[in-house]
Amino acid sequence: MDASEDIGSTLLPGPIKMYFVWIVFSLLVGMSCAIAFYTPEPRPYLGLCLPIATGFLLIPYAFRFARRRFVEWAANVASFAQAVPSGATGPGQGADRWILSELSFFNGSPPMYGAGLCLAAWTLSAFYLGGYLSNLGVLQLSFFCILTTLSASLAGAGLYAIFCGARLIWRLGDGRYRILVRGHKFGILSTGRLLGEIYFVIACICMVYDLSAVLGERDLYADFNYWNPPLWMLVIPTAVLIVAAFIYCQVPLHRQMVAFKKSELTRVETRLDQIELDDEQGISSERQACIRFYEDRRKEILSLPEWPFGLTNIFGTIGSSITAGLPTVFTAIKAAPSFHFGAIRRFLE
Repeated sequence: MDASEDIGSTLLPGPIKMYFVWIVFSLLVGMSCAIAFYTPEPRPYLGLCLPIATGFLLIPYAFRFARRRFVEWAANVASFAQAVPSGATGPGQGADRWILSELSFFNGSPPMYGAGLCLAAWTLSAFYLGGYLSNLGVLQLSFFCILTTLSASLAGAGLYAIFCGARLIWRLGDGRYRILVRGHKFGILSTGRLLGEIYFVIACICMVYDLSAVLGERDLYADFNYWNPPLWMLVIPTAVLIVAAFIYCQVPLHRQMVAFKKSELTRVETRLDQIELDDEQGISSERQACIRFYEDRRKEILSLPEWPFGLTNIFGTIGSSITAGLPTVFTAIKAAPSFHFGAIRRFLE
């Protein structure tokens, strides 16, 4: 597959081009503004609709970015993943070609679109339980449901793609390939960097969606609710999914990396024992140099990483999960003083 192929063949059904997404986005924004103009309080309605419409536009770009990064990573994966004769993919198939074939999930599938519809229903339920729909008229409510269904369906497809990408990383380490461990960032450690970059982009888009739950309030601070359903039903599960998927999908690679270190360490120490027990060589300079070589090799093996990511990647992923809920966090901080003051005043009364 060519990494530059149009986004229409990597997410949207049929020959849909990106300019069509821009046309739909412009229509959604225009209709949001037009409908808000005839509402008593246009600001909350725009705050509810515009972030969701923006998310609809950003998700295809996120898909394109994720697919391009996977293709770039696949070009280098053969340097640390070697096919084994008993592998599930059959002997001789390189890891790079296998990964490219697995990226077909970006083309879209019935399960992906089903996940999108499920998230759309879940999102509408969250806004309903949060009371965002109670003050909307028939026209405003109908348009909001259509907008949310379109946008959340794409978001659900994105979450399904997270699952598929995590499953791909899991399968890479399930034993069909032998993992070689090197200390530089271009080897197995590139896996953690790949996932960290993709999950950060996803978290930024989730932050845009989170804005709708904040800006959709009639009063940004006075009406803030710490038990807001969109927060607990959408933001927090997404943040947990990002961290959990990042770590869990790399567990098989971690196990292989530990096994590689054990195997290499055993080989080196066995060789050292043989050299030290070989009395025929005496204490020649060649023997001493050989001992120093294997001792240095042992130190190098012990310093090799045991996870496909470094501290920067894991902290970045945690930061990404926090990024997804930043608007809610900032609103909570600003609302906290007035919340506590109001509680104290009610207590005194």
